[in-house]
Amino acid sequence: MKNLREPFVLLALLAVLFLKLDPFHWFMPTSAQMIILALFAAAFSLYAGTIASERPRDERESNHLTLASRMGYFVGIATLSATIVVQDLAHRLDAWPCIVLGAMIIAKFAVLAWARRNR
Repeated sequence: MKNLREPFVLLALLAVLFLKLDPFHWFMPTSAQMIILALFAAAFSLYAGTIASERPRDERESNHLTLASRMGYFVGIATLSATIVVQDLAHRLDAWPCIVLGAMIIAKFAVLAWARRNR
């Protein structure tokens, strides 16, 4: 039981997102409850995705963190690309997947250019 925090954070994040999605329509929250749950889900997602396990203690953990970040980026790009294709085929393309995909790619190239120039 070396590190129980990461599985706990993952399960808690999945539970919060499941409650927010409510696929079986179990809940009928008020508008205020929906806003609070949306803010909590966004804040918890930011914590789980950025802060929760970003403290490598040695080079091996730093490599693991780099691999996890690359795979997370790849899955995000693949998921958003698939979302855009599916929505476009259904003739209901929402702007948000395109905006997020563009922001992810721009951020990657901007940080890469900055790192090459300054490091």
